[in-house]
Amino acid sequence: MNISFLIKRIASLDYSALFEVVAKMHKITKKSRLYLFYDIVHCGLKYQAGYMDYLIFRLDQVPKDKRDTYITRGKNDYIVKSLNTKDGMKILEDKSLLYKKLDDLIKREWLDLDVCSYNDFLAFYKAHEDFIVKPKCGIHGAGVELLKNDQDPKAIYDRLLKNEQKLIEECVKQDRELANIYPYSVNTLRLVTIRKNSDVTVVFACLRVGNDYANVDNLNHGGMAIIIDLQKGELIAPGTDRKDQVFYEHPITKVKIEGYKIPYLKEALELVKKAALRFDDLGYIGWDVAISETGPLIIEANEYPGHDIYQLPAHMAKDHIGLWPRFKKVLDAK
Repeated sequence: MNISFLIKRIASLDYSALFEVVAKMHKITKKSRLYLFYDIVHCGLKYQAGYMDYLIFRLDQVPKDKRDTYITRGKNDYIVKSLNTKDGMKILEDKSLLYKKLDDLIKREWLDLDVCSYNDFLAFYKAHEDFIVKPKCGIHGAGVELLKNDQDPKAIYDRLLKNEQKLIEECVKQDRELANIYPYSVNTLRLVTIRKNSDVTVVFACLRVGNDYANVDNLNHGGMAIIIDLQKGELIAPGTDRKDQVFYEHPITKVKIEGYKIPYLKEALELVKKAALRFDDLGYIGWDVAISETGPLIIEANEYPGHDIYQLPAHMAKDHIGLWPRFKKVLDAK
């Protein structure tokens, strides 16, 4: 690492955020703040790990000879910049553009309030007892709501316009097997693809499951993630959430997690591979896929897949081998 690069990296540090993570890690580990400060900075410089990488992945517990196997913020940025163009990313930043491009793979009714009339909204409102509203642009499930058609439709319409929740869509009727795990949200697959030319590889797969009676499965809203074995077609790890809680059975339904079979998994993999081939300027996409009563459908696609879900401590506890070797093998082969 040359000196000028090192100076730039050190100068660019957000020391306020760094010290906040140091304080959190000190509280968790009881290790000295000085040691943690040095180790976090060291991981940032050597492995391109952000402060939150250190905290979320618990890199303090990862043997030093295995830290380089982790996909960090810097490595994830590298993949995005290498495989996704700015013009391509704009399509996925606006969910309405995605829905238009993949309308046959979305497999549900939807409206864009920027282009439809109030009468269009009213007809949709009357046709659906409940429905989902969300911003056209947004991440982490922000602004996503489940609404029922038991209120004044004009008041709802005006509120949605005011709150920029302009994407309206039919609710997914979830497959019974996934509803058994947790029935209060649609529990979605996160499938990550790497594509070049006509070759598409699924490099990561997990199931996200809601918790605490929330109607979304997002980890930022209390949900949990569970690793999927693509060969066995089943869950092969306990669930874990943002608080590092580990769940061997769902705390509400008491369903055992490890070994649970994922319905329509083969079809879901084929679906995202088919979808990936429609984006010539995007080689790295994170797909959110729901399993309905009749099979898989696409909920959303992410042009900047969040790497924070890849290597959660509960999923890495056996050998502390991260996913970078797997990703790199695919990237190098392409």
